[in-house]
Amino acid sequence: MEPFVQNKTNYLYKLKGVITYPSSSSGKKGHYIDYIRHCNDDKWYCYNDSSVTLCNDQENDFRDGTPSILSYQSINE
Repeated sequence: MEPFVQNKTNYLYKLKGVITYPSSSSGKKGHYIDYIRHCNDDKWYCYNDSSVTLCNDQENDFRDGTPSILSYQSINE
């Protein structure tokens, strides 16, 4: 990301979203699950087709699949 950051030493990044291809959906081609950190309560939510659920255990929820896209927010110090 070096070309897009003006002053590299003053930035930290916070993970805001993860898009995964779940290992349990081998028969469902093109099925992805999104994990998004909500901006108001800073909790993680799982978006899976028509359902949205609160992630009780972020680490274990993220393990069920292969991360395809990670989204970060820059945080100035």
